[in-house]
Formats: sequence, C-alpha cells, structure tokens
Amino acid sequence: MRFGPIDTKKHRDYIIPFRRDSFVASFGTDEEFGGEEEYLDWVKTRSSEFPDGFVLVWEDEIPIGQIELTIREYEGKIIGYINLYYLIPEKRGLELGKELHRYALQFFRKHGISEYHLRVSPSNKYAISFYYKNGMQEIGDEYGGKVIRMKGGIVDMEYNFKELTVENLEELIKRYMSYYNSEDGKWTYDLAKRRLEQIFLTPDFYGIGLYRGGSEILGFAIGCFKQFDDIQLFLSGRNTCI
Repeated sequence: MRFGPIDTKKHRDYIIPFRRDSFVASFGTDEEFGGEEEYLDWVKTRSSEFPDGFVLVWEDEIPIGQIELTIREYEGKIIGYINLYYLIPEKRGLELGKELHRYALQFFRKHGISEYHLRVSPSNKYAISFYYKNGMQEIGDEYGGKVIRMKGGIVDMEYNFKELTVENLEELIKRYMSYYNSEDGKWTYDLAKRRLEQIFLTPDFYGIGLYRGGSEILGFAIGCFKQFDDIQLFLSGRNTCI
C-alpha cells in the first residue's frame, strides 16, 4: 500500500466516484454530494495548501481509497480535520483503515497539530466503533443530529499505568459503556456497574489502568489472582481498550 498526491485532472475518474460512494456509505445516498466541478475545484484549492493531505491510496498500482486532511480553526483553536477516509467496498473490513489513520496522525504531527476532529453519520456504526477504538471521543451532534463531531488527541504525552481501586469504578463504568455500546452493545449504567462491581469485589482482586497524560484513561484490565499448585495466575474479568 502506498499513498500518492491527488492530481484533479489525472485522477478525477477516481476521486469523484470515491467521494460519491463515501456519501452513500455514510448516509445511504449521494444526493448531497453537490456538483462535480465544484468538488474538483475544492480539492484543487485545498490540496495546493496541503499536498500531502489529499492522497489516493494505491495497492498494486490500483487505487483502492482516498484521504482528505486539512487544518482549520475550531472555537479559537487550530485543529486537524479529517474530511475523508475512504476505501472501496471490497477492501473494507480488512483492517486497512488502521493504515489510513496512521497516515493521518503522521500528517498532523508533521504540522504540529495536537487535536483533530471529524464528523460521522450516527448510522455508520462501523466507523464510530473504529474511531472509539482509536481513542476518539464524541463532542456532540451537529446539523440537527445528522452528524456527530468527534475529536482525538495526538500529542506525544507520557503513558503510565496505575493500579485501580473501587474509587475508579465510576470512570470505568462510563468507558465500559462507551466502548461496548459502540459495537451495538446493550449496556445500561446499572448493568455495567453491577458487572464491574462483581469483579472489584472478587477476592484477590487486581486492576490496572493505562493512562495518557496522567488523567485520561485509555484502557484497563481487571481480574483476580488464583493459585494453582505451584503457579499463581491472573484471571482477567475484563480487558478494555478505549
């Protein structure tokens, strides 16, 4: 897989169908795509500002996807913005999205950006789950609930581990629900609380959390130690990456 800059004249027969299909994948229709020439003019203008932000994704010299990245202002702060992640249908579900996301983070780091945003359709559960797994959080609905704005951070901050106690239960409940419900789970607050409390109250309980910047929890493992003959094992009750 390689990433190459978009030439609107040379690649128009790729980028227009790709962008149209991205609307279909997100909203079920491309009726709000707009005019083709208007879109090409926009790509040409923005790609002149960010040549490495507008790229086609190639595999064996065949275009299989597209990325559009920009930098803009949001509420007085300069942020990175993911306008588009796109893969052709037959390349979806193969974990290639990780490579697109890795490219985007490298782009933002190169430009000194510490926070990035995107918008996603509430019905695009697969994409939302992917963004959650990559550490993004919802900010809120926009355009009357038509899209959800999400944000992620890319500052290279110190990661550290902390032992968990019952005092951490509340933040784990919220993360637990957010993570599993993004995959069509049915976890309510009370159900998640009962499940985690059962594990916390297990004899020889032990829990550890992965934190970024000392306060933002990214994942955790909770369970208990058990002795089997001459070996002591840790039995995990739940592992969660946010």
